Amino acid sequence: MKINSFFAIVATTLLLASGVAKADPIPGDLYGIAPGLGNSGGFFLATGSAVTDAVFDGVVDTIATDLGGGTIDVTEVLTDNGDGTKTVYIEMVSTSGELFPSGFTDGGGIALDTAGFFMGASFGASPLDFDSPPVLVAGGPWGVAAVLGGFDASPGADLSGPGAATIGPFDVTSIFANPWDGSTGVSFGAGTVGLGTSTMALWVTYQVIPEPSMFGILALGAIGMVVRRRR
Repeated sequence: MKINSFFAIVATTLLLASGVAKADPIPGDLYGIAPGLGNSGGFFLATGSAVTDAVFDGVVDTIATDLGGGTIDVTEVLTDNGDGTKTVYIEMVSTSGELFPSGFTDGGGIALDTAGFFMGASFGASPLDFDSPPVLVAGGPWGVAAVLGGFDASPGADLSGPGAATIGPFDVTSIFANPWDGSTGVSFGAGTVGLGTSTMALWVTYQVIPEPSMFGILALGAIGMVVRRRR
């Protein structure tokens, strides 16, 4: 009986420890992100230099110079919402104060009057990789799965409300792959340049899915041993 009780206690402890979340962004993953300027003929990157990958590490990365002579800086925050979901927040900031300046034209002299946001495969760059493709669900600060907006705000400002919005914010859940592949490309329409948009912010909320670990499998085996001994 003492041996049986010992196995029962061990099995219970291991079961409690067996849930493991398997859908988070991979720490240190390199991914591409950039602003764009365009018109009905297509888009160009709104940068003054080549774009380098950002690193998913919560540290500010300078990915390029902007068209105003400043830099474009990117950072991320991963938040556990405490309800079985997590939210990835990605912020792209122009230090000159305008990610989408007006006054630029394409090769045919037609004005580039449309702002765009590009991430991953949408402009031939690396997507944001996860441990496994995340299933998007409504939640997070906006109550929907994916939100993208432009703001006239300082880096790190609380943008989870109306605030100083210049573009949107928009519920873009319907244009995201689900499960999400870590890429997206969004055109905001004509007339969205030159509005003082210093910050683009993306919120993506996904479901945390516990999966049984090897400890859980061992625990089930221990319970089986207890049952067989009692028989």
